[in-house]
Amino acid sequence: MGFDLKPLSIICDFEQSFMNAVTNELPQTIVIGYWFHFCQSCYRNIQKLGMMNLYEDDAESRELLRGFMGLALLPIDRIYEGYEILKQRVTTSSQAKQLNAFVSYFEHEWMHVFKPSTWSVNKSTWRTNNHAEGKITFSNIFNTGL
Repeated sequence: MGFDLKPLSIICDFEQSFMNAVTNELPQTIVIGYWFHFCQSCYRNIQKLGMMNLYEDDAESRELLRGFMGLALLPIDRIYEGYEILKQRVTTSSQAKQLNAFVSYFEHEWMHVFKPSTWSVNKSTWRTNNHAEGKITFSNIFNTGL
């Protein structure tokens, strides 16, 4: 078709196959996952681990768990430092045993499977796809005659 796409960045869901395809086909393009989906995945893991009561009822635990989600807002060169600080705080927490299950998940999923470079949204103009979703919904309303 003659298109010469050279996007500087693409923001997408955390679908490894899509992210790999973009990286392979457009090596100069930065691929970043949506912050909402990053947080949603962390929150779902909290649920899966049976930690909802801890999350809802224990302020210290909730703050720590949200801290892991907030790592995506740090500059990329500070994420590992922030992660180590949170891990240290978990070890001194009264709920360390339960929180360590989440730390294991986070380390595997977000420090190894998906590298911080794919979920750091510190320099991103768009951190979600709400702007696109809103446009689609707005268009759908007018195209259906409502």
